[in-house]
Amino acid sequence: MVTLRQAIRSYMIHRSYAFLAGMNNVVYQWEKYRRKGLCDRVIDYIIYGYHQDRVVKKIGYFKYKEMTLTQAEKELRKSPSILHHYLDFEDIHKEFNMRLSKINGIGKLTIYDAALRFGFMQSPAVLPKKKVYVYAGAWKGLENLQRYSKRLGLSLFPVPIKKEGVYDISLFTTAFGKLPSMFIEDFLCVYEENLDKLDLINHEDLLKGMHFYGKYPAIKNCFTYNYDF
Repeated sequence: MVTLRQAIRSYMIHRSYAFLAGMNNVVYQWEKYRRKGLCDRVIDYIIYGYHQDRVVKKIGYFKYKEMTLTQAEKELRKSPSILHHYLDFEDIHKEFNMRLSKINGIGKLTIYDAALRFGFMQSPAVLPKKKVYVYAGAWKGLENLQRYSKRLGLSLFPVPIKKEGVYDISLFTTAFGKLPSMFIEDFLCVYEENLDKLDLINHEDLLKGMHFYGKYPAIKNCFTYNYDF
């Protein structure tokens, strides 16, 4: 049996560093190409992430929404004004949503991920604190976690969340304590399939595919949250 607390702790030990390592790669690319502004390489990292850049896309791996994301590239390339510094992640997300949501077929999760990567490029990083962005896999994970909570009578979500969207982080504190917004979203997505049966699986099953073998980045170098949850 795995408790939610144990699952969160395992996530922070075995998965969160992979998440942060990817974001650090985004920051590295930005620092490397900053003088060029929103050049092709930086746009690749904003839209596709650290492992799904233009080279990968050309060989067909990133076939998913290829034409849609190509349009997103073009939209950012013609928008140098987006480079100004933001003080609030919600403002970044609003800007990206305004510029990208009009593109046919683009998903809300894609827009959130792009905004998050861009937020990491800010100095200091501007990351979600007030809201949790629950789309796609994260929404399915949240549905499953709420089923688990209801079945065991845990009341992890005193106010039920009934559809995907953007929610105040206060709705998640009973379940997740002080865990930062971006980690809540990633946790829900990563453990999506197991969150309705935590009490029925063992710890080894939860960790399948979750181990990170790269170099652990220092938390303090990644963002300014209080890491004590």
